[in-house]
Amino acid sequence: MPLMQDIAFCLKPRCPVCREGRLFKPRSLTVVDECAVCGAKLGQNDVGDGASVFLTFIIGFSVMPLAWIFEKAFSPPAWVHGVVWSVYALGVILLLLPVIKAYIILLEYRHRPGGLGIKPGEAGQTQKGAEEKKPPRNKVPIE
Repeated sequence: MPLMQDIAFCLKPRCPVCREGRLFKPRSLTVVDECAVCGAKLGQNDVGDGASVFLTFIIGFSVMPLAWIFEKAFSPPAWVHGVVWSVYALGVILLLLPVIKAYIILLEYRHRPGGLGIKPGEAGQTQKGAEEKKPPRNKVPIE
């Protein structure tokens, strides 16, 4: 699936398996335990702070140039900058945090072994923590 289709899909966060069930609990960014439509175990996915880190970079890289342009154009007092950019940052967070979190879950579903309840060993996947067989080392006597 191309990037733009993925982003469009994440604007309305749905289950990455069936693309119909809700991804988040109502009025929350908590992932549902399992999809109501297909039963995929979505609660096992942990995006951690990934969405927040990406959002921090997005806000940081967008606020600084905009604040500089705003300063050069209008020369407002410092408190105006504080109000304007706080409101901007809060708006960006409210709009983009669910989208970014849904996108990370979508990518995790696609690329992570064992993602969304796939049992280890299926489709050529290995169990976490299982020791993989390594080829024997050539033992060369030390002289």
